[in-house]
Amino acid sequence: MSQLIAALDEKRLRRFQRSDTPGVSPNNTPSPEAARQRYDETANRYDLTTRLLARPRRQAFEALGLRAGETVLDIACGTGLNLSALSRAVGSSGHVVGADISAGMLARAKARATAEGLGNVELLLGDVSKIELPDADAALFSFTHDVLRTPVAVRAVVASLRSSGRVAAAGVKYAHPAAIPINLAVRAVAPRFITTREGLRRPWSNLAEAAGPLKVESLLFGSLYVASGRVLRT
Repeated sequence: MSQLIAALDEKRLRRFQRSDTPGVSPNNTPSPEAARQRYDETANRYDLTTRLLARPRRQAFEALGLRAGETVLDIACGTGLNLSALSRAVGSSGHVVGADISAGMLARAKARATAEGLGNVELLLGDVSKIELPDADAALFSFTHDVLRTPVAVRAVVASLRSSGRVAAAGVKYAHPAAIPINLAVRAVAPRFITTREGLRRPWSNLAEAAGPLKVESLLFGSLYVASGRVLRT
């Protein structure tokens, strides 16, 4: 009986994932233009809508184990919520490079860095699959589902990391298929921040393919995750 229930729940979840939602790409691929427009429009209130996500964001940062003098990439850095912690971790001899596709979000990040006197922070505007990233020791993907579901972008970031570079990601995901109420909540809320629900069962899979095995921890009844690991060069 339990197997039958699980099978029905899995079928129901797949139906939820296929149905159209305004602002979510119907072809299951991320839309950089839609993301740019959405984040430009919501930049001024973004921080207020993500206050409950501080714990997984902090855990992903801590998983990187940053040291003084290192260079760290903050991928899709948004309004710069991670910049202060990253800046302190690498110190004045280190370098923090934040990149984002949204000019509105990056303007907020620049204002934050200036107000906090973060002299070791550099901000880049553009699609991370197309802009030139510096060589780095670590990369943080903090609530950036669209980038993680874009293999060419993930490979570009991993390629910029030095030998044994570290990666960490935090974000939203679907819980176990039997957790229908939680998955319905994820399905309802996630489109505010993503343009595709593709990969919400394992959002880190492209990163694991590009970097190597990751340690994954689920949070908040399985609706959030933190994944981390070291890059394995072949």
